Amino acid sequence: MKQLLAIVAATVLAVITPLTSTVSAAGNSAPILWVHGSQASSTCPIVDSKKQSTPFKNVLTKRAYTGPLVPIDYYCGDKTGVSIRGAGGPSTEQYPQNGYTQETPIERLGLDLAWFIYNTYTINGQSVNIASASMGGLITMYAVTHTGTDVFPPYLLVDNVLTFSTPFGGVDKPTVGTEAQYVKMICGVKTQCNQMISGSAFLQELTSQPIPAEIDVTTIGGGQRDILSFTSSSAISADHKVNFYNIYPIAYDHAGYLNDQNLTYNMSAEITEGQGTPVRYTNGKPHSLEWAYRAMTSTTW
Repeated sequence: MKQLLAIVAATVLAVITPLTSTVSAAGNSAPILWVHGSQASSTCPIVDSKKQSTPFKNVLTKRAYTGPLVPIDYYCGDKTGVSIRGAGGPSTEQYPQNGYTQETPIERLGLDLAWFIYNTYTINGQSVNIASASMGGLITMYAVTHTGTDVFPPYLLVDNVLTFSTPFGGVDKPTVGTEAQYVKMICGVKTQCNQMISGSAFLQELTSQPIPAEIDVTTIGGGQRDILSFTSSSAISADHKVNFYNIYPIAYDHAGYLNDQNLTYNMSAEITEGQGTPVRYTNGKPHSLEWAYRAMTSTTW
């Protein structure tokens, strides 16, 4: 697992050289699962998970990453990745499949993801890493925090989890109207949409769960054009929290983190290690997908 170097400076001026890191052999070859976010649809949502994950794959290739990047499909219309639909067993009252639409509860998707990981990797002794976007982070964290309970697998071999702009605290920066009105406009009134509103029973239950100590979690958010705040995207007990607080050189919107393949170390970022004090850097930090690579593979930063 990663053990990050302690940071003692309150403000650091421009640094243009890459962070020093040690990359483990296992970390540079373990499968990385890519879990996409929500997609509005009146019928059968479709997300091209392979296409969405391609920018990250390009960064991994440039960094000589040798393991597979596995795009995950869960909506009924998803066809370009590996499907986890039904991996958690038949539909039940507590975990209904509901046709794998936006009416499928996030809990059900977490159950499917957990069993997919267990049956595909864990029982074969293979650890995985998970990179997830928006609602995909909710699916991922539900899977890893509920494993070992109820009808979930007994355990999972997951080393690192990264979440991009995941609404752990809701969609709290609406560009129009109230949060509920904005979510209705961009997402609808479906089950998944309602679960992502601040204060929902789902978010309260999820964020109250302890994260397994063996899993290293990094959250990324804070982009000035994002529809959620850094407070929302980091509202879990993560090991590392990255806040892209500055409008320069890039002001990320909600999807922007997923497309920035720049390998230059010139970003402003505020970093929080565990329960420590946030440290603000005015320059010298990685762009979003480079940071994701390091979160997936590095043992020290």
